[in-house]
Amino acid sequence: MKWVKTSVAVYVAISLAACQTLQDHEKERVVSAEELKMALAGKPAELHGDYRILLAQGERNAVLNHARIGVKAFEMGDIKLARRELAAAADRIETVYADNTAAKQALGKFVKENIKDFKGEPYERAMVFYYLGLAYLAEGDFENARASFKAGEFQDTLSTEEEYQADFALLNYLSGWASKCNGDDELAEDAFSVAHEHRHTLAPPEASMSTLVIYESGQAPAKFAAGKYDEQLKVRRGYQTGIDEITYDPDGLKLTLNMAANVYWQASSRGGREIDTILAGKAKFKDGMDATGTVLAQVGAGTALYGAGAGNRDAALVGLGILVVGLIAKAAAEAAQPDADIRYIDVLPDTVTLAATGSGAAPGSFSGRGAEVVQAFPGETCGLIWARDVSIMKTLPVRAPNSAAPAT
Repeated sequence: MKWVKTSVAVYVAISLAACQTLQDHEKERVVSAEELKMALAGKPAELHGDYRILLAQGERNAVLNHARIGVKAFEMGDIKLARRELAAAADRIETVYADNTAAKQALGKFVKENIKDFKGEPYERAMVFYYLGLAYLAEGDFENARASFKAGEFQDTLSTEEEYQADFALLNYLSGWASKCNGDDELAEDAFSVAHEHRHTLAPPEASMSTLVIYESGQAPAKFAAGKYDEQLKVRRGYQTGIDEITYDPDGLKLTLNMAANVYWQASSRGGREIDTILAGKAKFKDGMDATGTVLAQVGAGTALYGAGAGNRDAALVGLGILVVGLIAKAAAEAAQPDADIRYIDVLPDTVTLAATGSGAAPGSFSGRGAEVVQAFPGETCGLIWARDVSIMKTLPVRAPNSAAPAT
């Protein structure tokens, strides 16, 4: 009887844990007014909400939130802030965590995958370095720009699907552009050659071209969970313009931009992840324990009822014990957390188009949907014009999708 009571206590504890939709790590902490005041010192008012989220969600979502702030700062034209924030995200991406507790916990059956520090999928990590490289280009730091684009290329090679490794033509081209602007013609030629191999529309620029025009459109691929227990990570395409041709028209010059990257394709061709096998195992455990628990509970209940009806105390206790074990198994099944991590960097575009020109870096009009945001960085050697069809500052919420529950 003592053993049965103990089993009941264990069952109750597991059941209570299973009933918690949110786990502790998914909840934002409350940020004190003093801490928030210190963090916001010198920061643009438009980003105060983002910095509060950065503090509230902590290191688990640091890459996600630093990247979001960095891209927003870039849209605002605050290049120094953009570079600092994107570098903070990039540094964490490149950090190898030895004996990381959260990463180990994510492998456990009763903890969600999203307990681990977010670093993103290969396409997301590559795009963080893309934006960091753009920030360096805008500052005229071509050495660091090239290094950033090369680092983005490396992140793309980490894709599990070997067929699509190292095929991010956008980064190849930009690496070549940074080399060209830096006077490294041989490096530039090699990079442009690789870009053209992956995407034939990206021809090497002429020597006289000194301004790069980049136009981003649409919204980032969205991650979602599928499968019986949400154990499968999937992506769906975000908003897209549906416009085949984008032109840039400064001072009567009609310049056609070429497709350089389809971010959704990069996301959807990533292949599987190592942890997918772990999540599948968690789902299998959940199914197995639930089925076992159902059988044991039914057998135990039947035996207990038979014993009670026959006046057989021993049979009733045995049946009760089997019933409790079955209920514990079902509670363990309920508590198993095979959920795939569906946090994602939502500030990315759907597509990136570009073109090089010999005209100066001056804002001009864009065809099709047009551009709600245009930033021009003339530069002494090379200029950069960056445009986006819709402002992410105006359209996206302050909190990244699926990142955390608001503090209560």
